[in-house]
Amino acid sequence: MTPYEIAHAIRGLLAVGAMIAASGAVAVHAQEQPGNPAGGNIETVVVTGSMIKRTDFDTPSPVQVVTAEDLRQSGYTSVSEVLRNIAANGQGTLSQSFGLAFAGGGAGVALRGLTVGGTLTLIDGSRMIPYPLSDDGQRNFVDVSQIPFNVIDRVDVLKDGASAAYGSDAVAGVVNVVLKKSFTGFNVSAEGGAPGHTGGVTEHLGALGGIGDLASDGYNAYLALEYRHQDRILLSDRSGFWTNENFLPYGGFDTRYGSPNSSPATALFPQVLGGYVLNPATGVLDATTHFLNPGACASYAAYQAGQCIYSPLFQVQPQTGNLNALGRFTRDLGGEWQGIVTASLFRSESEQVGSLNNNSYPFLDGLNPTTIVSYAPGVNPTSVTTPPILLPVGAPNNPFNAPAPLVADFPQLGMAQTQFVANTYRLFGDIRGTAAGFDIDGSAGLMYSALAQKFFGSISPSALRAAANSGFNFATASPAALAAAVAPEMETKDTNTMQIADVHAARQLAQLPGGPLSMAIGVGFYHLYKNSPSAPGIAGGLQFGNGAYAVGGQTNDNAYLELVAPAWKGLELDGAVRYDHYNQYGGSTTPKFGLKYTAFRMLTLRGTYGKGFRAPNPAESGKSAALFGGAPFNDNVLCPDPANPNAVGNFPSQCNLGLVGLQVSAPKLHPEKSTNYTFGLIFSPLESTKVSLDYWDIKVNQDIQSGVNVLFLGGDPALFPIVRGPQQVLPLVTAPGVLTPTPTPQGPVLYQAFPYFNLTQTHVNGLDLNFASHFDVGGAGRITAALNASHMFHYIFGLQGGQLDLAGTHGPIIISGDTGNPKDRATASLGWDRGPVAVSASLNYVGHFNVTDPSIGITDCPTAIATGGLGGPQATRFASPAAVPAGLLGYCDVKAFTDVDLYAQYAFSKHLSVHAAILNVFDSQPPVDLETYGASGNDPYNPAMHQAGAIGRFYNLGASYTF
Repeated sequence: MTPYEIAHAIRGLLAVGAMIAASGAVAVHAQEQPGNPAGGNIETVVVTGSMIKRTDFDTPSPVQVVTAEDLRQSGYTSVSEVLRNIAANGQGTLSQSFGLAFAGGGAGVALRGLTVGGTLTLIDGSRMIPYPLSDDGQRNFVDVSQIPFNVIDRVDVLKDGASAAYGSDAVAGVVNVVLKKSFTGFNVSAEGGAPGHTGGVTEHLGALGGIGDLASDGYNAYLALEYRHQDRILLSDRSGFWTNENFLPYGGFDTRYGSPNSSPATALFPQVLGGYVLNPATGVLDATTHFLNPGACASYAAYQAGQCIYSPLFQVQPQTGNLNALGRFTRDLGGEWQGIVTASLFRSESEQVGSLNNNSYPFLDGLNPTTIVSYAPGVNPTSVTTPPILLPVGAPNNPFNAPAPLVADFPQLGMAQTQFVANTYRLFGDIRGTAAGFDIDGSAGLMYSALAQKFFGSISPSALRAAANSGFNFATASPAALAAAVAPEMETKDTNTMQIADVHAARQLAQLPGGPLSMAIGVGFYHLYKNSPSAPGIAGGLQFGNGAYAVGGQTNDNAYLELVAPAWKGLELDGAVRYDHYNQYGGSTTPKFGLKYTAFRMLTLRGTYGKGFRAPNPAESGKSAALFGGAPFNDNVLCPDPANPNAVGNFPSQCNLGLVGLQVSAPKLHPEKSTNYTFGLIFSPLESTKVSLDYWDIKVNQDIQSGVNVLFLGGDPALFPIVRGPQQVLPLVTAPGVLTPTPTPQGPVLYQAFPYFNLTQTHVNGLDLNFASHFDVGGAGRITAALNASHMFHYIFGLQGGQLDLAGTHGPIIISGDTGNPKDRATASLGWDRGPVAVSASLNYVGHFNVTDPSIGITDCPTAIATGGLGGPQATRFASPAAVPAGLLGYCDVKAFTDVDLYAQYAFSKHLSVHAAILNVFDSQPPVDLETYGASGNDPYNPAMHQAGAIGRFYNLGASYTF
């Protein structure tokens, strides 16, 4: 980083702020907490990142606060939607709209772009149980889509490493959801919304009731209930180049399903409705092929005329739902002691629609055996092979005089779909009080999270072969009858169980010139057990699907010490250290130091330095495995001439393979270790106005990476053994144009094993600008304004000695959902209220980034556009990078995206208020992203960064009544 870079970033951040202010929109949501209003009561609070009470929110570490009012005025109805837009959320963020996620149904935050595994999510300062599925089959994260909306007091976003306070996972920062301490009365709310385009209708209902006043009655009890439902939005219900799949007009391929102009890799298997039967005399798709669809796509001529093209039911937004209940009882125990019991059930429902139902094109081709890897906890991976699917002579769909190859993945079954129902139970008991001069806080909790998965449309090759041999009529069968015959439903249940206990105490030790020297000490324990098996049909190698599994436990014991020393007036020195012991690898000691110096009333300087770590979790070091599409591969034994698959001596089915990778655990992993520091200033020209500017820097060593990531990054291929299955009889080119069934000299490649390694490094740094202000304008009311902007200087990632700067690129695309890595993000808003009226305008900004990822060799734009990242054959848009026309090079840069939201509220009385919101007021469409594979159907838009544009303008109307 150079002085020029800093100056350039400050100018850019100030320009963003000026642009937003000039447009009349500066973010109420995600604002940095203003100082205590003049004349208000000074209260002590415990700020996220510390265990010691203080009189303000300004700590050495930058903390961003989202209040309950901010949540309401955002116009959104879920916590995940609000957190998705915070400026510090970056590369690797996970949304429910990612159709190929290993952790389908969940949503997570990735502060500073260090993946969802580098951000720790807490509830009331306590560790929350992770989602039962792991991101990329690897990383633990908390599903923020489950967290209830109507019981939140605030959300603290600590934008600094915090392992010295909270232990593992707080490498990039912390999201702490703080619940209401008490509530008296009864409130009901209801709201509904819909886009200006088709689909996506949302309903949101809430009820919150409480009795008892702590001051007068000695107790308080409240119960919160919440219901939310969101309809799906189909990709076919949206239009624009960001939904384009046909690149034929640009000299490329038509990637739509059923197209006769697809890439050569998909030409023989165009995935048409109904499928077809090849002439056994030719074995190729030609005029003699018998099509099974009795409709428009009933012949090869119809196929060539483009009448077989159809639009699968890919989704812009899945159908989701929430049903939450949370109760809290607080009792004064006398002598300044309180007892608190909190119990909750968070239920979320979602779905994931991925690829077509065979999930492993082109194996069900009728010409070659179909092999699925069978793997399960404690069982060595083996191959389950089904011979080619041939229709017998005389079968209803075989018009030929010989057994004929059936080529069908049956799109009429619908897309391969998974439904998720997650129930998370949480029971906590807390006791707080004072003894021997210590403020003592003890808590113990039990948490259990169960995820039920149902899989639909996943073909069983053996069931398909049995149906073919039994005379099943594939042309006339209803979708339900077809599913029962060849794609039976599967179910599985994934669980996490967690026990946690913690006690900490704080007290003042001495009086220093600047205030009291305070100390906090604490000890804690937690145990996590993950039991996430794959569905029996998938584990047994009988059906295609997400077969990732993870089984194992993790036990942590920890101790903590913190000191806050106001050495003299205006100078605060902080120090903390924590020791964590894990049963897997041993111990980690993480210190942190902070400084805050108020030079004069308007100016405060602050900074921190600390260490952090992320312990390997059960998915990485327990019993685990995950099957996925790996790197392009050619079997040189069975295909010695890969440039010409039909050359004599080749087994064509073994040429130009998409090698299957098997991600496996590594019990001897070390923890990731990080070094982080921040420094900045806070300028407060008025009591009600605050501007802060903070530099941040995080370096992570010995990243835990899947072996496939290491291979993509240029790792030694010898680290990843290739495993072959048994020998098979496959078509061999014995003469030009002649295929002869022949035993293979060796078994076909089954998979390549990819264990985890501590091999990569990541170094990120940047600058945050925050502004928050509120002021009265006499009889005209009150104005509030806020801005949060973040600029990234560098995102340096890769193997030792081979790191590359990925800031402003699409890399690393091998992480999560290929989200892109913008350098700039910002949120801003401007609000006005007067009496019963409140109005606000807010803006969300995502900066531009290019489509390259030099870390895996995609160093130029044409390569990225031609291949569509790691999307596979269906994403191949052009024959080569040279074929990409100049007219598409304008999409080398994924353009910046801005959406503006409006919110208005009117209180008819102290009981009744109504509100309305318009999200994405200008109906801004998402920018075209020709690199990402994160979008449903591999369409060229980025749901992680630009989902508001894909949904379009959205209207929301609601009311709240308090008794």
